[in-house]
Amino acid sequence: MVKSAWASYRDADAAVLILDALQVYKKSKVISEVAELLSRVRKNDFCVAANKIDAVPLKERKEVLALLREALDEEQLNDAPVFAISALHGHGIDSLLDWVMEKMPKGPWLYPDDDFTDMPARLLAAEVTREKVFFALRNELPYEIAVETTSYKEKDDGSIRITQDILVRRNSQKRIVTGREGAVVKSIGMKSRAELSKILGTTVHLMLTVKVRQQWKEDKWQYEQWGLDYNA
Repeated sequence: MVKSAWASYRDADAAVLILDALQVYKKSKVISEVAELLSRVRKNDFCVAANKIDAVPLKERKEVLALLREALDEEQLNDAPVFAISALHGHGIDSLLDWVMEKMPKGPWLYPDDDFTDMPARLLAAEVTREKVFFALRNELPYEIAVETTSYKEKDDGSIRITQDILVRRNSQKRIVTGREGAVVKSIGMKSRAELSKILGTTVHLMLTVKVRQQWKEDKWQYEQWGLDYNA
């Protein structure tokens, strides 16, 4: 996955390194790790975004930004800006987006303007449901869950029937995702179905099943569907 990320960076017009400002404030190993990353980036299309700046005490925020500035300067990245942002509250996001827009080259449309995504429909459907799982559970199980589209069929009436498995690693997690009398997974299904119907422009019949698969993180297929190298 790391190799894939660096390969994508080589083809990118700009890159944003997003860091946890709170970890920088706590003086964890993040600065030394950042220095290693900075040694590999290009000089003129790179910036740092210090997220969660709102979680850092007000009087200490300048110190956090100064530490990042020092790390950039040591790698001769003097022109790379540092943005203090809060994704949660939207602080600083406009300035960051303005910088990104300035770096984007003008050119012809690469896809028709009504194309929502170039992602395969099965994978798109899984990601929409996974997003709804994240919103429903928040901090309880964010990285312990995968969604797998097991069936995607277009019916004669133009509607689409999708079946998906929500994969967790333990029975206790299954109970959390299912909820009392199935309330949580039903809510996830309703919200995912509504968004998929809007994206796909047709009625979607969505069936969700919560399954325990203890080793799903070691399943190479989970990485290959994204074009990622499991061994990277």
